Amino acid sequence: MKEEQTASRASFLEQENLQLRTQFELMKAELTKMQMQVMLLTNSSSTGATTTFSMPTIEKDSEIVSDSYTTPESTPKKPKLELQSS
Repeated sequence: MKEEQTASRASFLEQENLQLRTQFELMKAELTKMQMQVMLLTNSSSTGATTTFSMPTIEKDSEIVSDSYTTPESTPKKPKLELQSS
């Protein structure tokens, strides 16, 4: 009986660990995407150029996700954002 409870708990924790790792990877990809957006928007604001870029495709829950972004020349200049690492 005790062994079954331990095995059941271990299985639950393994599943939870897998879910957390998946969430972590998705958040890491989202952070990279946002950092790239900030960098490109900051650069295009300072040069006044139009920039088009596509983010890499990320597979999420058997669904393919791909984002494309365009920044117009008339984008108003935004204050530069500094990302601080902790």
